[in-house]
Amino acid sequence: MRDDIQHIWDQPPVVHYVGVDGRPAKHIFDFLVTKADGERIAVAVKPMQRVIARNFLSELERVAAATPKQFADRVMLITDQHVDRAAAAAAARQLARTRPTLTEVAA
Repeated sequence: MRDDIQHIWDQPPVVHYVGVDGRPAKHIFDFLVTKADGERIAVAVKPMQRVIARNFLSELERVAAATPKQFADRVMLITDQHVDRAAAAAAARQLARTRPTLTEVAA
């Protein structure tokens, strides 16, 4: 529902990086967002409890360092603490009104 978002790619290709243990690892971002100005943002979505319990920020820093600039300009973490439930519900209602084929999904 944002005018500055041109495209959202769900589950874009894997990014290879070196894990904390020094071994090869891979990460699949939840979304790759392309903004109207061309900026590409690789988005990881995780519950805050998991971010803390698994020290996910440390892992994401390694992933971000290994993310090719051709893939994404920057990396972003979104947790359940970032979500405004009222705004999300309003966006779902707006999508249902403007895109009738999504009504069942948004309901």
